[in-house]
Amino acid sequence: MSPESVASRLAAGDGVRAVFLSLVRDGVPPDAAATAVCVAAGSRREDAVERLGQFAGLWEELRPGEEADGIDLLIAQGCFEPDADLDDRRREARDHLRAALSSVTGIPSGAAASLSNRLRTGRLVDAHLQLERLGGRRWPDNARFWAALRRAGELLGLGADPGRPQSPEAPQK
Repeated sequence: MSPESVASRLAAGDGVRAVFLSLVRDGVPPDAAATAVCVAAGSRREDAVERLGQFAGLWEELRPGEEADGIDLLIAQGCFEPDADLDDRRREARDHLRAALSSVTGIPSGAAASLSNRLRTGRLVDAHLQLERLGGRRWPDNARFWAALRRAGELLGLGADPGRPQSPEAPQK
């Protein structure tokens, strides 16, 4: 299957999982199939190779016929979501979210993985809300964490209720 046909199948609504499994059934090695789907989904080849490289050895650990389990893991980790192209304001917000993260220790591994994926793919409000929940339990007295998180929230248009973005014309208190 050519790169164009992989992209056209995704554009036609075939899911990442279905396209990947089809490639594997057609004899494409799983690592090459994953890279092809990642690129077709919008990632630069270099980014796809780097992102999928974190899972080097995955396919060797799985038995033939277990490729669906491998692709499900990669999908859950956000491997097929391209990096976000952020404007200056959102890049600054992401920088503040990263500053909040760097001001703390003891981030649970699952939270670290999901936060990394959210920051990479531009789901910054989700990352902010996750950090706010986590911070309330783990770092309630860390002033640097909360200052960085507060500034990120301002840049993202989050009001007093962080779950509800304010419209740009909403009066600031």
